[in-house]
Amino acid sequence: MRYSDWYTRMVLTIIAGLLAWNTVSRFQAATVHAQSIQYGVEVITADAKLSMPHQHWGSTPYPSELAAAINGAAKGRELAAMIWLGPSDKYVAVFKQR
Repeated sequence: MRYSDWYTRMVLTIIAGLLAWNTVSRFQAATVHAQSIQYGVEVITADAKLSMPHQHWGSTPYPSELAAAINGAAKGRELAAMIWLGPSDKYVAVFKQR
């Protein structure tokens, strides 16, 4: 028997033994429960042309209007994500509910 045949058979036997042990044995693991976090979605309209690389030279940024719109829609909730809806002045804000 060549060395490579012996080594291959040994490795395959070990793999088969581990698979059989994994199938037959029952592991007792602690149960884990996910937290129930709810999210709320709001559509925000604000004239907030932020300075982005694709905008023309001389475009005026209005981040304060966007910040005021976000704070108005938040109602004390934590902002999780913000999605810009293209060339319109609309954004989708995702907030964590309490």
